[in-house]
Amino acid sequence: MFKPTAGELLEGVIDGLRQSVMPALPPGTAQRQLRAALHVLGRLQRSWDLLPDYLEADTEDVRATLHAVLAAQAFPRDDGRPTVASRLEALRADESAVIRGVNAPALAAQCSTHEQLQALLAETDSWLRAPERNSELACIEQASMLDKLYARMAERQLRAWGTQEAET
Repeated sequence: MFKPTAGELLEGVIDGLRQSVMPALPPGTAQRQLRAALHVLGRLQRSWDLLPDYLEADTEDVRATLHAVLAAQAFPRDDGRPTVASRLEALRADESAVIRGVNAPALAAQCSTHEQLQALLAETDSWLRAPERNSELACIEQASMLDKLYARMAERQLRAWGTQEAET
């Protein structure tokens, strides 16, 4: 293990800014900006090492939910493009993905996969909630599955960004 950890480094920066810089600033814009920066640094300090696990859990949840929704509902295409189901099956991690702000290649590949799944999810959601399908019971049930997924995703995101304590 590398010491100090990123969390320990951030904690030291936060403490130093709070103890020496904050008291030296007069009330006003600079002090408010420093408080905001300390808040962001605190969130990052609490969550930096949790993000990959939450991203993995989110990715698997989206994938599993899409599989369940697509198994119960046919998504026709009349424009010759591959179906959502076939694109979901063909989805593979892009080991050469470049994601701004992500330095680790494996994490960038994971982020890329998640972004692709998000696009399939958005397309599926739009199709299910189209006005012409509002009365179809199957579409209503599948949309409810997506609503439950969105709630789980929001909960994970709150925990992943250090805005909410992880369940114990």
